[in-house]
Amino acid sequence: IVNIMPDETRRSQRPAIKPEKLYQLYASDAGSRASVLVQVIAEQEEGWCPFAGDEMEGWFENNANKSVLPIWPTEEAANDFIQAQNAGWEPVPIPIIDWIDDVLPVLDRQAYLLALFPTGTAEVTLKQPDEVLDMIVYEWGKYAKSIAR
Repeated sequence: IVNIMPDETRRSQRPAIKPEKLYQLYASDAGSRASVLVQVIAEQEEGWCPFAGDEMEGWFENNANKSVLPIWPTEEAANDFIQAQNAGWEPVPIPIIDWIDDVLPVLDRQAYLLALFPTGTAEVTLKQPDEVLDMIVYEWGKYAKSIAR
């Protein structure tokens, strides 16, 4: 059985990413941002994505005309992107266990791609949901083992 902390407790105990660090990440390459995203999701046990109610069909399309859902490591990063796009959506946290058990498997079946920590001004890493699932599970396992020591 996995013991997941309540959202309020987890958020109050986690170290915040300082604004200067966040701006450094915005300027870093897509691969570095993707790595940080997976690490932060594992550490903070949540990732952020846009929400616009039931009418949301995806965020944008790539050249293969696939729906793409962006994910960010923090509410601040999600807010920055959403505000810059004037999309009117709001960032919502999704607990890691929901990503693993529900969200990523559904997105995989629906042939979505995931945009890992997009900034709107730089290249972005696009991955299949099953790839992101493997990355998160692997990283979360490392993080969980380091806590148990």
